[in-house]
Formats: sequence, structure tokens, C-alpha cells
Amino acid sequence: MITGTSGITLKFDIPNDVTIVCDSGNWSKTGGTVEVSNGDLIHFEAPITKTGTWSSSQIPNSYILNAILAQTSDSGLQRLVRLGKKDPTTYTSISINFISTGAFEIHKTDSETGNGIKDTVYTVKNSSGELVGKIKTDENGYGTLEGLYAGNYTLNEENSNENYIKATSDVNSEITAGETTKLELTNEHKKGNLKIYKVDKDNNRVVLGNVQFDLYSEELQKVIGTYTTDVNCNKFYL
Repeated sequence: MITGTSGITLKFDIPNDVTIVCDSGNWSKTGGTVEVSNGDLIHFEAPITKTGTWSSSQIPNSYILNAILAQTSDSGLQRLVRLGKKDPTTYTSISINFISTGAFEIHKTDSETGNGIKDTVYTVKNSSGELVGKIKTDENGYGTLEGLYAGNYTLNEENSNENYIKATSDVNSEITAGETTKLELTNEHKKGNLKIYKVDKDNNRVVLGNVQFDLYSEELQKVIGTYTTDVNCNKFYL
């Protein structure tokens, strides 16, 4: 926020791909000459891929800026600084260091079939152990988390799809600025046992051997196995 003598203003030019947003005045402007006044609470936004450093020319008879890093709710933009308050001085200069971020993309699949697994949720923590976000897979098993600073991260499976066994091991990976780190992760499908006796329809004391069955999966929409009853005990296990 700009504070001080009533009527004080700061006038300066910003790059064409940088937007200044006045939170207190409900206005914004992209590129060109901008002017902010006493009492304005502002921040700057830029494309997530923008890198390098920008500095304004010296602004006469204004205030020193106290830069406070902030995060925008829009994953496609960087919220760069807010104006703090200090005593007035002769000149002010604004400098912004644009930080390029990276992203995680995970692909969660069945360990046997390779089919995508939906509704798997991963927590993502930075090297300090702070939670920076969560990733949830879609119908095809894909999920992304953007706006991550370069460094090391730990992913942990918080929730698994109800038909799959939850992974217990953490995944350690690294983000490189300006790049997407892609991770291929798998889960094992939950399984059970099925025991079948084949008997005569008119007399269930008469057991039948050498009867073949196809086992059809409603989930996969296909036959997943063919089985035959045992000739001795007239039963088989799945």
C-alpha cells in the first residue's frame, strides 16, 4: 500500500506483457504508463513463462517500495510484488525479477493393463516439507500441478481409486524452471478369490468336471480369463 502525504502519486512505465492491478481501486492496466496514488494497494502480474529482470526509471519525489512476494490465484500468472510503506525519499525505482516456474504431470496406470486410473490424489511438498498443492487424476489417469519453483519435491499418494491398492512409498522428484516433469506411476488392482462348483441342474449332488468358463470383467469390458472345473473335486479357484 502507498501511504504518506495526501495526493502523492507514482508515475512510471511498465513492460507491455506486465499488468499492474490495483486491489483497492478495482482497476488494472497492461503495459505503458501507469500512475498510482496514496492509499492504493497494488501488485504486478506477468505470464508464468516470463523470465529476466525489469527495472523502472527513477521516479522523482515519491516513496521507497517495500517488495513483498505474493502468489496469484491464477495459475497462469505470477503475482510479483505489493507496495509496502516507508518514509518518503527523493527517488524510487521498481525492480522485478521474473521467476520461471515448472510443473508436475503424473500419469497413473494399472500395473497389469496399462489403463489410466482416475480419482487418485497426490500431495506435493517442497524440500522444507510444506504442502504446495495436490494432484488429482482425471478419467485417463492424468493430473498436473503448475506454478512450482525449481527444486526438489516429495509426492505422496493421499487417496487411491477404490478399486486399487494404495501406494505406500513416497515419490521424490525435481522441478526444473520452465519445464514439466512427467511421472509414470502405477497401482496394483485389488483382487479376491472366487470358488465355483458346477453341478447338474436337476440333481445338485451330481458334480460336473471339465466344464469351461470365461470370466468377463465389467470394468474392463472384456474376458480376462478362461477356467475349467477340476475333474477330481469338480471345482476351481480364481
